[in-house]
Amino acid sequence: MPLMYRCKSLKARSKASGLLRLPAELRWQIYQYLFVPCRVEIVRTKNKSDDARKPAHWRLKHQRMRPREPNSQKPLASRNRRDKWPSPMINLVFSCRTIYCETVLLLYSTTQFVFNSTNTVKRFLKTTTADAQSVVHHVELNHTMYNEPHLMEFREYKIRSDIAWYDACDQMAASFSTLKVLHIKLAINDWPIRLELGELWSMPLLQFAHYDGGLDYTGVQLQMKMFKDEKLRAVSRALEKKIMNPKKFQIREDEEMAWELMKSVKATKALRVIF
Repeated sequence: MPLMYRCKSLKARSKASGLLRLPAELRWQIYQYLFVPCRVEIVRTKNKSDDARKPAHWRLKHQRMRPREPNSQKPLASRNRRDKWPSPMINLVFSCRTIYCETVLLLYSTTQFVFNSTNTVKRFLKTTTADAQSVVHHVELNHTMYNEPHLMEFREYKIRSDIAWYDACDQMAASFSTLKVLHIKLAINDWPIRLELGELWSMPLLQFAHYDGGLDYTGVQLQMKMFKDEKLRAVSRALEKKIMNPKKFQIREDEEMAWELMKSVKATKALRVIF
């Protein structure tokens, strides 16, 4: 190597930060301590422009939410109102090109994404890279289906909404290849139905049942005012069983049964030992 280029490489190394001078293995351990699980809601907003001649552009933003506990998948309890939930380490990711290449996939893998509309899902899939989508592990979907219209001329809007919801679930199931946790909250407004798997309302959700081995956790909450809560819970449980890994589903069932048995058992006698 010529002396001139060797001097330039030495200067570049001297200008590097202390973090980048560490071995890659140590940097990766530091990143894992920094990137803790955080839960965000992806929101689709339109930029406001003072000039009416310029078209407004849709952009995605995030709002911090209470993260879920990895094992029980329940939101973490807040000790007081001043608790601040962790936010994604976006500033660190965009600090320099080297750190971006090393941490951008870790950012997507540790973030719990919450989507409340199909347009937000489509925008997210359009703006993120395929590599980032392939490492997403946690997704929560909240969707309300259109009501059955009174006039046939308005039925095309319901059909259009149902197709968009199906396409969004199909694209997510194909793009999120390493998905592990899925939460679904669906308000069903189709009628007449029997509320059984295989009907049109369940077809978008069944797209997530094509993963090899199934997901580690699936939580389904169905809402339908024409059916009782027992029926809704039974169908939700059947849908969870269809999507989840059979072994993981059985372990969760056994744990829930054990907790129920522990609640029903009460001590009738007490033994006091005094030394």
